[in-house]
Amino acid sequence: MCGSPIFFRNSQCLSCSRALAYEPGSARMVALEVSGSQHLNAWLIEGDTNGQRYARCGNFKRAAGCNWLVALNSALGNEHDEALCIACSLNRTIPDQSQPENELLWARIEQAKRRLVSQLLGLGLPVQPRKRDPQPDDPMGLAFDFLREWPGQSVTTGHAKRW
Repeated sequence: MCGSPIFFRNSQCLSCSRALAYEPGSARMVALEVSGSQHLNAWLIEGDTNGQRYARCGNFKRAAGCNWLVALNSALGNEHDEALCIACSLNRTIPDQSQPENELLWARIEQAKRRLVSQLLGLGLPVQPRKRDPQPDDPMGLAFDFLREWPGQSVTTGHAKRW
């Protein structure tokens, strides 16, 4: 990298335009280089010699603008452009993207959620997506429902036992 300061949400260096991403496994911002693979969204971490290929999160090009990486062939995704990173895989409900104002709201809340998930991972806490059909004796995992209040509907913050 060029040595210029970079920040948690950057996807490109503001000085040299190098592609950047957050690699959650090592909890660090990394510079990327194209992997040379036939897979269009395949990247290598610059200077990394293990050969692990990564994809940008499937929400990178969406309003969420997620700059996290997904290890190709990981349990959370396979080799396609829609593989979601660990943070985005926790979303159960996102704002209706047909409403233009929701794009900005989603981008803001996703930034905060990625910081939270990064901190949870840094503390060594388990971060697993909620199962679609959890059984009472299974760990249920995390799920985020990003809801918007509409006339006649209220949104509350908290937790509920929903099966």
